[in-house]
Amino acid sequence: MSILTNNTTTSNNATAATAVKSSTTNADQQKFSKDYLLFLNMLTTQLKHQDPTEPLDTNQFTQQLVQFSNVEQQIKVNDKLQKLVDNQGTSGASAALSYLGKDVDANFNKITLNGGSAPYQFIADQKYQKVEIAILNDKKVEIRKINGPIEKGLQQLTWNGRDNKGNAMPTGTYTVKVTGLDASGKKTDLRTIISGKVTSVGTENGTPMLTVNGIPLSADQIIAIREAAAA
Repeated sequence: MSILTNNTTTSNNATAATAVKSSTTNADQQKFSKDYLLFLNMLTTQLKHQDPTEPLDTNQFTQQLVQFSNVEQQIKVNDKLQKLVDNQGTSGASAALSYLGKDVDANFNKITLNGGSAPYQFIADQKYQKVEIAILNDKKVEIRKINGPIEKGLQQLTWNGRDNKGNAMPTGTYTVKVTGLDASGKKTDLRTIISGKVTSVGTENGTPMLTVNGIPLSADQIIAIREAAAA
């Protein structure tokens, strides 16, 4: 992920990316010009040496001229589309700078176990009959099932790092999945979130990215933003 800390960096990254793509477009145009020139030379040679009693069929080379014209137009269209995409990427990266230094909440289902403790949060849109919390390892295997609070709103919890048999799990990253069951038994996946300060912003494959608690997140994962709390 390219990291952005000011508008100058944004501009430099965008300029470099545009230069590479522009070079590719120029190469396509140069190849087209070379092929087109070769075709015209061959056509001219054929016309010079054609048998006057049996002139060349003009339909064939007229169709080829039309094809060359279509290719040229397609290269120009692709170039314009690429410039449009580049401009949108630069605009998105610049907009992401407004998150820098702010506290945010974002949709995120990973938790970090360290020192036998892994804090996490989820949001319940209503009061549920039952809430089940599943902790999964890096192989997506469920290792712990917990009954969670059933009240509506933000719930802040901590996993003690132990599996269903009481064994301590190793330090690392785990997935948390929270499911709410209403009175009718209907299951609803509840949103797990991460909260923290945005310490850097950047782009990855043209997508604005934010770093929160050392974790890269896409801008569309953000669900709330506020001024950073005073130290």
